[in-house]
Amino acid sequence: MTLATVLDRVEAFRKTLRVCNYNCGLAPIETVLEYIGVHNVTVEYAADPAYDENTLVLLDGETVIATESVETVYEYVTNWEAIDHNAVLERPSVLSRLDDTMFRSEGKERMIVASRAIEQRADRVGRGRLHVGFQELSRAKDQWSFYQALDPVVDVYIYGAADWVPPISTHINVHTGDTDEVRSFWWVIFDGAGADVEKAALLAEQRSPQSYYGFWTYDPGIVDELSEYVKETYPPTIAAGKTAK
Repeated sequence: MTLATVLDRVEAFRKTLRVCNYNCGLAPIETVLEYIGVHNVTVEYAADPAYDENTLVLLDGETVIATESVETVYEYVTNWEAIDHNAVLERPSVLSRLDDTMFRSEGKERMIVASRAIEQRADRVGRGRLHVGFQELSRAKDQWSFYQALDPVVDVYIYGAADWVPPISTHINVHTGDTDEVRSFWWVIFDGAGADVEKAALLAEQRSPQSYYGFWTYDPGIVDELSEYVKETYPPTIAAGKTAK
């Protein structure tokens, strides 16, 4: 197993978003599809008497896994940047079921927000193990005070090439790896302190200077797999509370 093989496996399960009986004008659906466009889904339009006007239907193969009105998703999307991601959110079902699909990002902004949401989940739960791969350790500088302020019961593991020496902390472990995998992948994994409902992960591969490709997921099996892999493959080179040798 590698991070790339997990990425490939998740990519194979491509979903379809069907826009049924749409008549709301261009602006709402364009906004919704621009937001959803980071996900690796097939979008199609259909006239289907089985559904109300302006309904989004998410399918896995031929199986319907979520439905939602365009209006509900549009309202959520237009307010997404302002949402308190530390709160327990009433997330539209179509979007929540997209959280284990692929995304493409030509910038870091949306990935940073998704990463913060997972980190804040660890803060809210107040225990468990949080793994964060930064590619280079210097990218962790802005978040270091947040990690230090977490309850010490939360074990934090930071990964990245050693281009910065971080401060010592009682509960932050650091892996200073310089492998191609560490330099190429960004990850944020929270094991939920063993509670499946709290598990979450983001994994993305940098494929060009400003382009990332990956997924975020709340699937406990994938989260467990990723957590175990990075823990076993990249043990700490700077243990919590100890200086680098």
